[in-house]
Parts: sequence; C-alpha cells; structure tokens
Amino acid sequence: MLIPYILEKYLEYLKNVKMLENWTINVYKRYLKQFEVFCNQMWITHVKDINIFVITDFIKVISQRKIDHSSRYYVEGVDKCIDHNTVVYYNRCVRKFLKFCKANNIECINAGLIEIPKLKEKEMQYLPHKDVKRVLNAPFEYDRKNLQTLRNHLMFSVGYFLWLRATETLALNMKDVLEYEFVTIIWKWNVRAKVRIPENIKILAEDYAIAREHKWKFQPLFVSHNHFKEWERLGYDWLRAVTRVYYKKWFRVLEDVRFHFHMLRHSLATHLLEQDEDIRTVQHVLRHRDIKSTQRYTHIWYKTLTRAQNKLVSTYYEKTR
Repeated sequence: MLIPYILEKYLEYLKNVKMLENWTINVYKRYLKQFEVFCNQMWITHVKDINIFVITDFIKVISQRKIDHSSRYYVEGVDKCIDHNTVVYYNRCVRKFLKFCKANNIECINAGLIEIPKLKEKEMQYLPHKDVKRVLNAPFEYDRKNLQTLRNHLMFSVGYFLWLRATETLALNMKDVLEYEFVTIIWKWNVRAKVRIPENIKILAEDYAIAREHKWKFQPLFVSHNHFKEWERLGYDWLRAVTRVYYKKWFRVLEDVRFHFHMLRHSLATHLLEQDEDIRTVQHVLRHRDIKSTQRYTHIWYKTLTRAQNKLVSTYYEKTR
C-alpha cells in the first residue's frame, strides 16, 4: 500500500485510539513526513518495499543533518548536528509506524529488526527557590495592571503550586478554580485525579477575573487577549512563546539553563526532596505511574540520604558517649 495513505491512517490512529496530545501527534507527523520524503528520493512508494537498509540510511542522513536557521536550537555561527536523543526518537517513530502496519496486516518489514539505541540520560534541570520566585514575579516587571501580566503570573503560579504539566494547565476553567476547593484534572494517559486549589491561586484568579470584568464565568482560565483571537483558549505553542519572550531578558544570567514551563514541575519535585519528603510522596504528587520516573530526581535524593545518614551517625555517637 502507498506510504502517504497509511501514514494518514496511522496519524488518525494516534489521535482517536491512542488519544495523544496534538503536540505529540504533530511531532510524529513531522518525523514521518521526513521519512516519506526520503523514501520518495529512493524511489520507494509502497510500504512493502521498505527494508532495513533504507531505514539505516535514513537514520544516518538524519544524524548528519545540521540544525537549520528556523530551529529554536540554532545558534548563529555554530554548525551543530541533531543530537543523539532526537535521532533515537526518529528511529522509534519509524519502528512504531511499521508495527502499526504489521498489526493491520499490511505487508512490510518486521519492526523487530530495527535496533533502537539507548537514550542518553539528560541532566535534570531545576530552579532553586530564589529563581522560582523570580519566575513567578517576572511578569510584574512589565505592567501590573495589564491583563496579560495577571494571566501570566497566575499561569506560572498554577504550574508550580499545582505541579501541572503545560497542557493540563491550559485546560483549566475559571469557574472550577474560583468556585470549588478541588478540581478534576485529566492527567497523562487519561487518568483523572482531584487536585486541591490553594488559597493563593484563588486570590490570583479572582484578581484576574475582576480585570476581565464579567467575561469569565463559563470561559477557560487562560485566554488570549489578542484582538484577533480574543477570549479563545490559549494553546501550547503560545505557552512556549511566552516562556521564551518573557524570561529571555532576565534569564541570561543562567547561560547553561534553557527555561521551559515543565522546569517548574522539576523544581517542585526537587524542593520537596530537599525538605526530606519521602520519594513515594513525590511520586504521588507528580502522579507518576512508575517509581522509575520519580527516581530521575535522585540527584537531590542522594543529598537527602546523606543528611539522614549523618544525622543518624551523630545521634548514635551522642548516645554512646
């Protein structure tokens, strides 16, 4: 069968069956479209003609590709190749596509023949307490009475104090935050959970609602104030733009850190472990299904264990003296 036709079916499967986020589906679409273009260059139009050598050559071409000028990773004057982990994601994407073909009785190569290299472990980036405070208060450096300022301050406060991901934050409604103590959040993997709204979030939401006058009760919590798309729910692309624009000015002092919204969630987990919270508690707070996901924060957990060990040793020697 033709590659473009099956590709469209696969993207529909990701959306309707797997129920992935639009952002994730767009990543799959971008990677697989590049694979389709590469196959066309190799005069391959049918899935059954794809073999292990075609896939190996595609991955080799991707790994040697330079980052283009439109990429957010591009640095002027620096020729930088796509990193190892991105190449692995390309590999996984093609493999999953072929598995889908096999599951639907479409003649193709066995996906198990494709070797997937291991991902390099990324160093967990987080912000210390003082920098989190700077992030939360950064919008007020511009205009305290501006609607966008109140919205952005509330949004980043929600991201930190409610430990939400970006898409979960943007899905909140104003009525739920103002009128209820607990709000139901649809987490990753379509898991529903109740999250308590702290008092400071309610106060910020009330200030934002008053500034919006009476156009809030049945509307999303975070809306656009652009006159072209006024009162529309904000999207993930917009959130990424805000994190780049609003904090580019003052975040230059941390040259090794590229701030993003999810870093607030990393920071919360780190701060909880710094305060000697149990790692199982942090797992529950972050709603991780597997403890291995939470163990990524052991960069600070080891420090906590060392403190506990030193405390035990000092207590023992005080008793025996």
